[in-house]
Amino acid sequence: MISERIIRQVFECLRIIPNEKIILIYDHSSEFLFKSLFDQLKKYDVTVFNLDSYNRPLKEVPKDILKSIKGKDLCFYFIDKKCDKHGDEVVFRKSLNKILEEEDVRIGNMLSINQQVIKSAFGCDVKKIKKFTEILFDYMKSVSKVKVTSAEGTDVIFEFDKSYKWCMSTGFIEKLKARNVMPAEIYTYPANVNGKIVITGTYSYLTNLLEFSKYKNSLEKTPITWNIKNGKILKVFCDNKKIENKVKKQVFEIENGNRIGEYGMGTNTGIKNCLGIMMHDEKYPGVHVAHGHGYSERTGAKYFSDIHFDGVILRPTIINLDTNKLIMKTGKYKI
Repeated sequence: MISERIIRQVFECLRIIPNEKIILIYDHSSEFLFKSLFDQLKKYDVTVFNLDSYNRPLKEVPKDILKSIKGKDLCFYFIDKKCDKHGDEVVFRKSLNKILEEEDVRIGNMLSINQQVIKSAFGCDVKKIKKFTEILFDYMKSVSKVKVTSAEGTDVIFEFDKSYKWCMSTGFIEKLKARNVMPAEIYTYPANVNGKIVITGTYSYLTNLLEFSKYKNSLEKTPITWNIKNGKILKVFCDNKKIENKVKKQVFEIENGNRIGEYGMGTNTGIKNCLGIMMHDEKYPGVHVAHGHGYSERTGAKYFSDIHFDGVILRPTIINLDTNKLIMKTGKYKI
């Protein structure tokens, strides 16, 4: 069961106020959260859809969901990522978001959650995490270069340019901005990257592959290493050659798959472990780095890629090279 305290924390992030008209979209995987939320929302005007009552994976927004959107204040969808050999639901989710924005509806989402994820992500004080995230966000906007190292061998320098925006996701959703109802992270597109990254936490590409499910939340026994020069991955290494070959295909055979598209910092100090769900694990205190798309629509990165896969660096040390002061030491923030 999800405690009332955690449900209150989710409410805080959704910013629900009296008399709002709400759409809840869930599926069987998130029924545990739906039941707890719905008990608290009985006094509100709520329209409910179980996405598993449709033929999934969906390629478009069902007509009855479309009809329900007009005049609503909030749509919160918390669903699993469905896919088959013919495709996934990315187009459906993008279409839904676009329609909701056009109707001026606030959007909240959670993808592929379970009870463990919710308890881990919302076991914190979300207001305190929000405040710390805002402090770190303001601090990092003035930093031009950091060095990230780890005991496992990461040794890399990231350079930042003011022409690429820093973005903040506190878990508190806003119209036309934040949608991710889970605290918290900041991220940007790094202008340049040089060095070695050793991924020992979650690597989001593997979470989609059943054959590698035992590695979905930890690569400590078989790390993935990227050698990077001028923002591009030149070499990929992994002791597990099946993993290495899979990763190489994503990095080297997809347009701009070798480009480092994101430098991110998780700020939820209540999260103690990666759980194999990237929405959660990128909030883990430390550094996550993605190759592929650079979120050009948010950061201003000037290229496109069909992929965006994050890797988590566990227990990193981060040094601000402008001042030679510590930002983080072995996974603990120092600012």
